[in-house]
Amino acid sequence: DNESVSPHNMARHALLDPASWNKAEQTRKVLNGLGHGEVSAVPSDIVPMLVGQRSENLGAVIPPNTRLDIDTTASLKVAAAIASSAHLAGEHLRVARAFLIGGGKVTVLLLEGQQRAVRIDDLYAHLFAQARANPTLRAAMGGGSAQATEVFVGDNCRSLTLSMPDSVVSRGAAAVATKVQQWLASSIPQHAEVLVGVGHDDGIGMEWLSHSVKPTHALAAGGDGGWTVRVAGSVALIIAEDSLRWGERETGGALLGHVDVLSRTIHIADLVPAPEDSERYPERFVLGTTGLKGALRLAYDDSLGFLQYVGTWHSHPMGGPHSQMDMDTLQRLASFAPGLPVVSLVWTATGLLCEVGRFSEV
Repeated sequence: DNESVSPHNMARHALLDPASWNKAEQTRKVLNGLGHGEVSAVPSDIVPMLVGQRSENLGAVIPPNTRLDIDTTASLKVAAAIASSAHLAGEHLRVARAFLIGGGKVTVLLLEGQQRAVRIDDLYAHLFAQARANPTLRAAMGGGSAQATEVFVGDNCRSLTLSMPDSVVSRGAAAVATKVQQWLASSIPQHAEVLVGVGHDDGIGMEWLSHSVKPTHALAAGGDGGWTVRVAGSVALIIAEDSLRWGERETGGALLGHVDVLSRTIHIADLVPAPEDSERYPERFVLGTTGLKGALRLAYDDSLGFLQYVGTWHSHPMGGPHSQMDMDTLQRLASFAPGLPVVSLVWTATGLLCEVGRFSEV
């Protein structure tokens, strides 16, 4: 961290040594004083270290023999840098992220898969897909609101709006520390994991939910300057099962995901099944409309506004790339959302194919 301690940070840290106001240095001194003499500080911004050329500073933060790198900044900017960083792909290195949301009622610990087969941004999308499926988790994360701005009281300890009792912070931090200690004492799970603790109404207990996350399918999409479409492993499995169930007839449905414009990445994290009036033929699939708009709106609300309609999928039982009819349909769909990317995903027996379209009036 390259920033200095501010008065509002005192609610979190008793870092009062005026000799050095840098947050990292102050934290190092406190931990050294508690007997952790091996702790060191790097008073630099981590973001350019992660996204730029590899530097000596990054080597000091993440030495070559590091087994586990844990981000506890709660900074969305840091999370984005971690997701896109090319410096975190070490053979034995695993990346995790821990944070509190919902005013501290929810504690989240995300663990990437081996060789980053599932990344932090994939797990973040998975978390909101779980909120869609779990009313208790959804209410704790956002108070039942679909407004994403209400999910967070503040985005990190820098935020002047981050108001949370130390007892709430300690409850979540202790649980995270216990789990990390178990990983290091025995073995870090091979698969990616999302662990979510939801605080009880008594303010003391927590109920923990654990989800193993299948490897992500990363697809390079043609069209519109190039996008990366990351399909959750669970979504790919549902698509494959539905495609095989309908045999020689094409089938399909609607895709729910999150668009990161800066990294040009689209995360496909969930699905809305095809309406009952959908039509399936050996040579084409026609997505029905009965109840579809309402289902998509409900999915948006239930994911606290994080997941939205991002396109459609359909199967090609006989194989083959996108047809001209598929591309024309993609452009029509894109015309309903000017400026936003729309995904067309095709299942074949040999893998997923993807195209991204975007409508522009210019």
